[in-house]
Amino acid sequence: TTIIAPEIEPRDGFVAGIEFSRNYSPTWQSYYPRGIQNVQLLGANWVVLTPTWRYTSQTPAVIESVPGLDPLWQDLRQSIQAAQQIGLDVGLFPRLAETTPGSAWQEPVFDTGWWRDCFDRYRTFILNFADLAEQTGSPMLVLGGPEVLPALPGGLALNGQPSGVPSEALESW
Repeated sequence: TTIIAPEIEPRDGFVAGIEFSRNYSPTWQSYYPRGIQNVQLLGANWVVLTPTWRYTSQTPAVIESVPGLDPLWQDLRQSIQAAQQIGLDVGLFPRLAETTPGSAWQEPVFDTGWWRDCFDRYRTFILNFADLAEQTGSPMLVLGGPEVLPALPGGLALNGQPSGVPSEALESW
C-alpha cells in the first residue's frame, strides 16, 4: 500500500510512530520486517504492535491466545527485534479480541466469582505482555482499549445496561 503523508520532522522527545493493526494472520509474518522498514522510511521513531488474545469462553471467563488468530510469542519477538535492529522503539498495546464478536459482554450482570475469574485472567494476559516488553527492552506497554470498558467501574454491557462490575473493581485494576 502506498501511504501518502506529509514528511515527519523529527524533534527531541517527539514520538512519531505507527500502530500496526490488531488483525493478524500467520501468513503475514514474513512481511513484518519490510513493513517495519517502511515505518522507518516514513520518519517514524516508534512502531506499536497490537497483539491479541481472545475471549474463548464467557462462562467461565477464559482469555487465551488462539494460534492462527493471535500472534505467537516468538513471532512477536521477531517483529520487535526487526524494529529494534533498525533503531525503532517498540511499544506493545495488547488487545482483547473475541472469537464471536460481541459475545463477551452480552449479558448485563455477572456474579462476583465470574468477575474475580475475569480479572485474574486479564491479569495473566497483561503480565504475559509485560514480560515480553521487559525481555525485549520495549519501553512502552499500553493497557486498555474500548473492549475493557464494561469492566471499569460504572461499566455498561453492550445492551446499555450496567455490566454488574463489582464495587471493588477499581482495586482489581
